[in-house]
Amino acid sequence: MIEAVNLTKYYPPPIKSLLDLKSLRDFLRTPREEIPALIDINFRVKEGEIYGLLGPNGAGKTTLCKIANGLVIPTRGHLYISGYDSIREHDKIRGKVFTIFGGDRDLFGLFQWRVSVEKNLRFIAELWGVLGQEADKRIMPSSSWTWMKKETSGTKSSPPE
Repeated sequence: MIEAVNLTKYYPPPIKSLLDLKSLRDFLRTPREEIPALIDINFRVKEGEIYGLLGPNGAGKTTLCKIANGLVIPTRGHLYISGYDSIREHDKIRGKVFTIFGGDRDLFGLFQWRVSVEKNLRFIAELWGVLGQEADKRIMPSSSWTWMKKETSGTKSSPPE
C-alpha cells in the first residue's frame, strides 16, 4: 500500500545569478517566496491497484516520485510505502521501489537521447544495489506489460502489433 498524508513540498526560488555584486546583494537582501510543488496531498493506493499520476507540467508528479524514491525530502507530511516512511525508513524499501520517468531524457536529464525502459530499470537497479540475476528476475516480468524491446539503439519501446 502507498499512502500520502498531508504531503507538502516547497522549493526555494531559482537563483538568477550570483556572478555580479548587485545580483548577490539582491539575493541576500530580498525575501523570496518559495515555490509550491505539492500542497497537502492525501491519497491511498491499495496493494494490487494500478495508479497513474496525470497532470500538467509543474503539477508535482516528479516531486512525488522523487519523494517515494528518497531523492527529495518533503517540507512536511509523509509518504508511506508498505507502512514504511519513504524518507525515515527508506532502507527498508529501497530495493523494492523505483520510478521510470518518461520523456526524452533519462532519470536525471544528463543525456540528450531517449533511454529505453530496460536501460532505465537496469540503471535504477544498480543505484539500489540490485545486480545480476536478481536484477534480471525483477526486470524481465515487466517486459510483458511495457513492451520492452531488446535493442541496443536506445529507441523507445512500442506496443506489440
